[in-house]
Amino acid sequence: MQLPYKEKWTVVHLIDAERQHLYCPLLHRLARAEYGAEDDVVYGPKQVGILKGEIENVIGFVATRKDSETLPVSGGPTTVGEVRAFLNELLAVIEEAMRDGKGLFAWAD
Repeated sequence: MQLPYKEKWTVVHLIDAERQHLYCPLLHRLARAEYGAEDDVVYGPKQVGILKGEIENVIGFVATRKDSETLPVSGGPTTVGEVRAFLNELLAVIEEAMRDGKGLFAWAD
């Protein structure tokens, strides 16, 4: 899965803006990965379970907003619906890893 630029940075901005409600360090780290080996992300099976919970928290946080609502991010606004679709796609990847008892490796390219 390739992380879409605008959607991943919108998630970073949401987490940053709502620190009191959204403590999601694993998702924040994954979404901030940009380029190069220093930004590669490796999560073991236990961390994948924690990441799943973080994704579900953010999905729950945006659930009260309309899909058409725009969220500001550098590179132009994106909608809540686009962010929700991105998070649901990422959640499906995470759930598959959990079913298989695997970790997650993401490289920044």
